Amino acid sequence: MYNRYLEAISIRAKIEQIMCLHNLRAESPIYWSEEGLVPKRYIDARAAHKNSSEFIEKNLRLGYQGIAENVFNTFAVLFALAAAGSAAFIIRS
Repeated sequence: MYNRYLEAISIRAKIEQIMCLHNLRAESPIYWSEEGLVPKRYIDARAAHKNSSEFIEKNLRLGYQGIAENVFNTFAVLFALAAAGSAAFIIRS
């Protein structure tokens, strides 16, 4: 999460440079003229896939999305087991 925050700061700095908001010269040591706006890890991740559909499908369940899905599925199974156990207990009574 913190990594994305730092990447967002660097993207904003690059956009500010392009828009000349800080009156920096291109030869200034803090001017990142040789880099694109998108962080390199995103470009590298895209290069491993044939198309955008494949990229989305392979990465859809990673990160927080995958964690949330696993938690939801776990609780759904636990709820189903509890409901089945309750039904069996009521039937036996």
